[in-house]
Amino acid sequence: MPPVLEPSLKSHVEKQHSVRMWRRGRGQPDGGRAFSLLELLVVIAILVLIISISLPSFSRARLQSKKAACQANLRSIGTAMQSYLNEAADTYPFACVFPSLEAQVARTAGRDPYPPIYVALDAQIAHQSKVFLCPADRNTMMRSDLGGAERYFDSEGTSYEWRDQFNGRKVGRDMFSDPRLLHLRPNEAPMIYDYEPFHGGPKQRGSHNTLFADLHVAADSWAQGRLPGRRGN
Repeated sequence: MPPVLEPSLKSHVEKQHSVRMWRRGRGQPDGGRAFSLLELLVVIAILVLIISISLPSFSRARLQSKKAACQANLRSIGTAMQSYLNEAADTYPFACVFPSLEAQVARTAGRDPYPPIYVALDAQIAHQSKVFLCPADRNTMMRSDLGGAERYFDSEGTSYEWRDQFNGRKVGRDMFSDPRLLHLRPNEAPMIYDYEPFHGGPKQRGSHNTLFADLHVAADSWAQGRLPGRRGN
């Protein structure tokens, strides 16, 4: 038989039970207390500090990811170029620099328009036109000249500029191998590269990714005051 509580003790137990139930209804643990306003502000300040420290790291990682994807694109284009050269007796294709302006350029030069580089290599690239889109593509230098396009890909169909000095030349006889000209070896001669130094922050000039004549890919810093691939410029 359970013990019989005195009325005063029973009242105290019931009161404690009611308090516990009230606390549970407000999401507080038994015997606990709510955070003070000061404690909440401290927690919020710590979270803000953690986020402010983490965001630059995330931003840098995102930029590096875009740069790596761009370099992968250029390696694929380099593979396509090698296939083209194998089929064309080591002769480079004819291609234009700015497809959207080529009709006017050709008319001024008195010749037929040259195709864009992505058309010249279409069969070798297996019709994968997106390989010519750099994830970091942004037009900050020629927007007014190219119809207001925010990306070069939107107006030109490519994020990459073709160095037209290679047009129709034989491998080893391009202008860059002529010692009277730029004195550039194939591993120094830029062939296809970003229209702009895309790979930096939104308000800074970074670096060009460049496919060189020997078909290796590397970044070249705009901050060093050079054209893509140029040494000691």
